[in-house]
Amino acid sequence: MNSLTGFYATDYAIYRTSNGGSDWDESFNVGNIYPRSVSFVNANTGWVLALTADTSFRNIILRTDNSGVTWGIHELVLPSKRFNKVYFTSSNTGWLLGDSGYIYKTTNGGFPIGIQPISAEIPRDFSLSQNYPNPFNPSTIIRLDISGTSAAKTSLIVYDLLGREVAVLVDENLRPGEYEVHFDGTNYPSGIYYYKLTTGNFSETRKMILLK
Repeated sequence: MNSLTGFYATDYAIYRTSNGGSDWDESFNVGNIYPRSVSFVNANTGWVLALTADTSFRNIILRTDNSGVTWGIHELVLPSKRFNKVYFTSSNTGWLLGDSGYIYKTTNGGFPIGIQPISAEIPRDFSLSQNYPNPFNPSTIIRLDISGTSAAKTSLIVYDLLGREVAVLVDENLRPGEYEVHFDGTNYPSGIYYYKLTTGNFSETRKMILLK
């Protein structure tokens, strides 16, 4: 952060200033959540701790890497009824303070390793894109769109040509949004692989080729 750039959160919105507080612009309209705490490590990278605005009051974390232009959203599935404070000291290391003395630490930026939210906009449909590059060596990116109105149990699993499971890339509740998942094939032999997305009632499988 610097002397000109700052953020603050109110019910349903996050605001940003780039002129020391003289003017404030809405960085993200979050009409379905209650922001509770904000933490930035520089002018670009920051997090907002929030609760969903429905009766379940689920804990979620938002992250931006471009000064609030876009925000990724991830639901926190942790044993605390409510989290009250988020604080990060670097782009990877941070803490959450919850009810009853719960304190949690992250060393991967607060999001699952290998999966990166790229937009908080809700897609119209579920989709699983072709990986790129393809063929690949050793790594590739898989993009997936999660639609709907609430978090859904989501899995993204890689299988070999014989249908044997070789890697679980995603296995958690994901809120609606656009995501990119990184798959590293360094420890796998060359060949044809299949990756399958399952979320809600949606399921799709695509083929990719690891060519060393």
